[in-house]
Amino acid sequence: MTTRVDVGLAEQSEAEALFDFETAAPGATADALGMDATRLGGGVALSMRHDPTQFWSKALGFGFQEPATADLVDEVCDFYRSRSTPVAVLQFAPSALPDGWADIHVRANIQPGSTWVKLARELNASADDAEVRLDPALRVAPVEPGQAASWAATMLRGFGMPEEHLSDMVASLVGRPSWHPYGVWHGDQIVAAATMRVRLGFTVQYERRNWVFRP
Repeated sequence: MTTRVDVGLAEQSEAEALFDFETAAPGATADALGMDATRLGGGVALSMRHDPTQFWSKALGFGFQEPATADLVDEVCDFYRSRSTPVAVLQFAPSALPDGWADIHVRANIQPGSTWVKLARELNASADDAEVRLDPALRVAPVEPGQAASWAATMLRGFGMPEEHLSDMVASLVGRPSWHPYGVWHGDQIVAAATMRVRLGFTVQYERRNWVFRP
Protein backbone atom coordinates (compact mmCIF):
# COMPACT_ATOMS: atom_id res chain seq x y z
CA MET A 1 0.00 0.00 0.00
CA THR A 2 1.27 3.47 -0.89
CA THR A 3 0.22 6.43 1.26
CA ARG A 4 0.77 9.94 -0.04
CA VAL A 5 0.32 12.97 2.19
CA ASP A 6 0.95 16.67 1.63
CA VAL A 7 4.58 17.44 2.49
CA GLY A 8 3.67 20.69 4.24
CA LEU A 9 1.26 18.88 6.54
CA ALA A 10 3.94 16.33 7.32
CA GLU A 11 6.60 18.88 8.20
CA GLN A 12 4.33 21.13 10.21
CA SER A 13 2.87 18.20 12.15
CA GLU A 14 6.36 17.32 13.34
CA ALA A 15 7.15 20.95 14.07
CA GLU A 16 4.06 21.30 16.28
CA ALA A 17 4.80 18.03 18.08
CA LEU A 18 8.37 19.04 18.91
CA PHE A 19 7.30 22.56 19.92
CA ASP A 20 4.75 21.10 22.34
CA PHE A 21 7.24 18.50 23.59
CA GLU A 22 10.03 20.94 24.39
CA THR A 23 8.11 24.01 25.54
CA ALA A 24 6.11 21.97 28.06
CA ALA A 25 9.21 20.58 29.78
CA PRO A 26 9.25 21.07 33.56
CA GLY A 27 10.59 24.50 34.54
CA ALA A 28 13.64 23.21 36.43
CA THR A 29 14.53 20.98 33.47
CA ALA A 30 14.15 23.82 30.99
CA ASP A 31 16.40 26.04 33.10
CA ALA A 32 19.07 23.36 33.53
CA LEU A 33 19.16 22.63 29.80
CA GLY A 34 18.93 26.28 28.70
CA MET A 35 15.77 25.74 26.67
CA ASP A 36 14.00 28.36 24.59
CA ALA A 37 11.76 28.40 21.53
CA THR A 38 10.16 30.78 19.07
CA ARG A 39 7.78 30.76 16.11
CA LEU A 40 8.81 32.52 12.92
CA GLY A 41 8.17 32.24 9.20
CA GLY A 42 5.41 29.67 9.68
CA GLY A 43 7.78 27.28 11.46
CA VAL A 44 9.47 26.87 14.82
CA ALA A 45 13.00 27.19 16.18
CA LEU A 46 13.88 25.21 19.31
CA SER A 47 17.04 25.78 21.34
CA MET A 48 18.62 23.64 24.04
CA ARG A 49 21.85 25.43 24.91
CA HIS A 50 23.17 22.67 27.21
CA ASP A 51 22.05 19.74 25.09
CA PRO A 52 24.52 16.87 25.68
CA THR A 53 23.31 15.12 22.51
CA GLN A 54 23.23 17.98 19.95
CA PHE A 55 19.81 16.65 18.90
CA TRP A 56 17.18 18.90 20.43
CA SER A 57 18.11 22.31 18.98
CA LYS A 58 16.37 22.33 15.63
CA ALA A 59 14.33 24.56 13.34
CA LEU A 60 11.64 23.15 11.07
CA GLY A 61 8.23 23.64 9.47
CA PHE A 62 9.38 26.33 7.04
CA GLY A 63 8.33 26.98 3.46
CA PHE A 64 4.63 26.14 3.60
CA GLN A 65 2.60 28.83 5.38
CA GLU A 66 4.90 31.35 3.72
CA PRO A 67 7.95 31.03 1.46
CA ALA A 68 11.30 30.26 3.04
CA THR A 69 13.75 33.05 2.19
CA ALA A 70 17.32 34.12 2.85
CA ASP A 71 15.99 36.67 5.37
CA LEU A 72 14.17 33.90 7.24
CA VAL A 73 17.35 31.82 7.40
CA ASP A 74 19.12 34.86 8.85
CA GLU A 75 16.38 35.21 11.49
CA VAL A 76 16.76 31.57 12.47
CA CYS A 77 20.54 31.88 12.73
CA ASP A 78 20.23 35.11 14.74
CA PHE A 79 17.88 33.33 17.17
CA TYR A 80 20.49 30.64 17.82
CA ARG A 81 23.31 33.16 18.14
CA SER A 82 21.30 35.18 20.66
CA ARG A 83 20.77 32.05 22.78
CA SER A 84 24.44 30.98 22.54
CA THR A 85 23.33 27.66 21.07
CA PRO A 86 26.51 25.78 20.11
CA VAL A 87 24.95 23.82 17.23
CA ALA A 88 21.48 23.56 15.68
CA VAL A 89 19.85 21.59 12.87
CA LEU A 90 17.72 23.24 10.19
CA GLN A 91 15.30 20.71 8.74
CA PHE A 92 13.98 21.35 5.23
CA ALA A 93 11.93 19.23 2.87
CA PRO A 94 13.73 19.48 -0.51
CA SER A 95 10.77 21.32 -2.05
CA ALA A 96 10.87 23.96 0.72
CA LEU A 97 14.49 25.07 0.39
CA PRO A 98 14.82 28.84 -0.23
CA ASP A 99 15.73 30.05 -3.68
CA GLY A 100 19.48 30.47 -3.91
CA TRP A 101 20.12 27.91 -1.17
CA ALA A 102 23.49 26.94 -2.61
CA ASP A 103 24.77 30.43 -1.80
CA ILE A 104 22.69 30.99 1.34
CA HIS A 105 23.97 28.00 3.30
CA VAL A 106 27.61 28.74 2.45
CA ARG A 107 27.26 32.38 3.52
CA ALA A 108 25.54 31.38 6.78
CA ASN A 109 28.02 28.61 7.61
CA ILE A 110 25.35 25.90 7.40
CA GLN A 111 26.69 22.46 6.50
CA PRO A 112 24.85 19.46 4.96
CA GLY A 113 23.75 16.90 7.51
CA SER A 114 21.77 13.66 7.41
CA THR A 115 18.71 12.80 5.33
CA TRP A 116 15.67 11.47 7.18
CA VAL A 117 12.60 9.68 5.81
CA LYS A 118 9.18 9.45 7.44
CA LEU A 119 7.02 6.37 6.98
CA ALA A 120 3.23 6.40 6.62
CA ARG A 121 0.36 3.99 6.91
CA GLU A 122 -3.38 4.50 6.61
CA LEU A 123 -5.00 4.15 10.02
CA ASN A 124 -7.89 2.15 8.58
CA ALA A 125 -5.61 -0.30 6.74
CA SER A 126 -6.27 -3.97 7.46
CA ALA A 127 -3.99 -5.65 9.94
CA ASP A 128 -3.55 -8.33 7.28
CA ASP A 129 -1.50 -5.84 5.23
CA ALA A 130 1.51 -6.43 7.47
CA GLU A 131 2.69 -9.47 9.38
CA VAL A 132 3.33 -8.71 13.05
CA ARG A 133 4.91 -11.29 15.32
CA LEU A 134 5.29 -10.58 19.02
CA ASP A 135 7.11 -12.80 21.45
CA PRO A 136 4.43 -14.17 23.80
CA ALA A 137 6.65 -13.15 26.73
CA LEU A 138 6.22 -9.50 25.74
CA ARG A 139 3.30 -7.21 26.51
CA VAL A 140 2.46 -3.90 24.79
CA ALA A 141 0.36 -1.39 26.74
CA PRO A 142 -0.18 2.34 27.34
CA VAL A 143 2.09 3.91 29.95
CA GLU A 144 0.55 4.98 33.24
CA PRO A 145 1.79 8.02 35.23
CA GLY A 146 3.54 5.83 37.80
CA GLN A 147 5.56 4.21 34.99
CA ALA A 148 6.68 7.47 33.37
CA ALA A 149 10.21 7.57 34.80
CA SER A 150 11.18 4.03 33.79
CA TRP A 151 9.53 4.47 30.37
CA ALA A 152 11.48 7.70 29.73
CA ALA A 153 14.75 6.10 30.85
CA THR A 154 14.16 3.17 28.48
CA MET A 155 13.50 5.49 25.55
CA LEU A 156 16.61 7.57 26.19
CA ARG A 157 18.83 4.51 26.55
CA GLY A 158 17.44 3.24 23.25
CA PHE A 159 18.59 6.42 21.51
CA GLY A 160 21.93 6.45 23.35
CA MET A 161 21.04 9.64 25.23
CA PRO A 162 21.91 10.43 28.87
CA GLU A 163 19.08 10.40 31.38
CA GLU A 164 20.04 13.44 33.46
CA HIS A 165 17.46 16.23 32.92
CA LEU A 166 16.31 14.70 29.61
CA SER A 167 14.47 11.96 31.48
CA ASP A 168 12.27 14.53 33.22
CA MET A 169 11.45 16.15 29.87
CA VAL A 170 10.50 12.85 28.22
CA ALA A 171 8.55 11.59 31.25
CA SER A 172 6.42 14.75 31.19
CA LEU A 173 4.71 13.42 28.03
CA VAL A 174 2.85 10.82 30.08
CA GLY A 175 -0.63 12.14 30.78
CA ARG A 176 -0.26 15.16 28.51
CA PRO A 177 -3.23 15.79 26.17
CA SER A 178 -2.84 14.43 22.60
CA TRP A 179 0.19 12.28 23.52
CA HIS A 180 -0.08 8.48 23.68
CA PRO A 181 3.02 6.82 25.19
CA TYR A 182 3.38 3.04 24.91
CA GLY A 183 5.75 0.56 26.46
CA VAL A 184 6.76 -3.03 25.80
CA TRP A 185 7.12 -5.09 28.98
CA HIS A 186 9.04 -8.29 29.62
CA GLY A 187 7.62 -9.33 32.95
CA ASP A 188 7.61 -6.19 35.08
CA GLN A 189 10.44 -4.46 33.14
CA ILE A 190 9.95 -1.99 30.29
CA VAL A 191 12.24 -3.07 27.44
CA ALA A 192 11.04 -0.75 24.65
CA ALA A 193 9.30 2.61 24.46
CA ALA A 194 7.47 4.73 21.90
CA THR A 195 5.01 7.59 21.79
CA MET A 196 2.51 9.04 19.35
CA ARG A 197 0.94 12.49 19.17
CA VAL A 198 -2.46 12.54 17.52
CA ARG A 199 -3.06 15.67 15.49
CA LEU A 200 -4.88 14.40 12.40
CA GLY A 201 -6.14 11.06 11.18
CA PHE A 202 -2.99 9.79 9.49
CA THR A 203 0.79 9.74 9.55
CA VAL A 204 3.05 10.67 6.67
CA GLN A 205 5.97 9.71 4.46
CA TYR A 206 8.43 12.03 2.76
CA GLU A 207 12.09 12.90 2.69
CA ARG A 208 13.87 15.90 4.13
CA ARG A 209 17.45 17.02 4.43
CA ASN A 210 19.00 18.25 7.67
CA TRP A 211 21.43 21.19 7.61
CA VAL A 212 23.72 21.88 10.56
CA PHE A 213 24.34 25.44 11.74
CA ARG A 214 27.26 26.28 14.04
CA PRO A 215 27.18 29.94 15.20
